[in-house]
Amino acid sequence: MVSNIETMKSSLYSSHYEKLGAWLKKCREDSGLTLREAAEVSGLDHSILCKMELNQRKIEILEFVRYCRVLGVDPFAGLAVIVQSIDEDPSEPT
Repeated sequence: MVSNIETMKSSLYSSHYEKLGAWLKKCREDSGLTLREAAEVSGLDHSILCKMELNQRKIEILEFVRYCRVLGVDPFAGLAVIVQSIDEDPSEPT
């Protein structure tokens, strides 16, 4: 018997997360911070932030909120990116 976990599509590579990562990257660039500068301020390793922006790592909610604060953006705006993406393509599993 195959478990539910084995049959679930990983949301890591979901286009919804891709859009969120792109939004985070744009916000960081708009803030004028490099990855290393943002990492220093956030207390997260720069490789974690890079992987979040490039959709190579799951975005944990607490790290997301912390990163948004470092960038000076509202985390709810990032969530709106996800909601809009889901609304545009509700057929893709989340």
